[in-house]
Amino acid sequence: MKIVLTGAPGSGKTTVWQWLKQYFKDAYFVPEAARHLLNRNSYQFPKDIVKFQLDILKLQLYWESKIPSNVPFVFFDRGIWDGLAYYPLAPLANLKHSGYDLILLIEPIFVKPKELRSEREKETLLIHERIRFAYLAKGYDPIPIPKRPVDLRCKIIKEIIEKNKKED
Repeated sequence: MKIVLTGAPGSGKTTVWQWLKQYFKDAYFVPEAARHLLNRNSYQFPKDIVKFQLDILKLQLYWESKIPSNVPFVFFDRGIWDGLAYYPLAPLANLKHSGYDLILLIEPIFVKPKELRSEREKETLLIHERIRFAYLAKGYDPIPIPKRPVDLRCKIIKEIIEKNKKED
């Protein structure tokens, strides 16, 4: 089962992804390609956003091609369609992809009440909605994972996976 954890920056995707490793020891975990590129000292961030998105896509597809066939679960810290929320690339929009089984949309975490949200938080919500629409446009029905402590988010995810395993 291929499971994407997605959502806006700062929503807790990577933290949940890391925590899931203790619950799914036999799973395969694919890290976030953009974060990997940006953390590499040798990577020169291109001035061209299209080039950056293509670099992310190439790395993501490469990692996906290396997934062992005998693992019961694969967890992705972002999927390839996330890129459509940041830049609607023509090559990405027309890409044929083998698909994912579950899209888990991690809800943003804000500590301030709505009326005190900063511009950054408004941008985060906009990106969150763009990500949701990107997956909807590709025929997926993202399942929201509510704002909760990370252990409860993992419990919710485990329940969703169990329910979806039974439906297969």
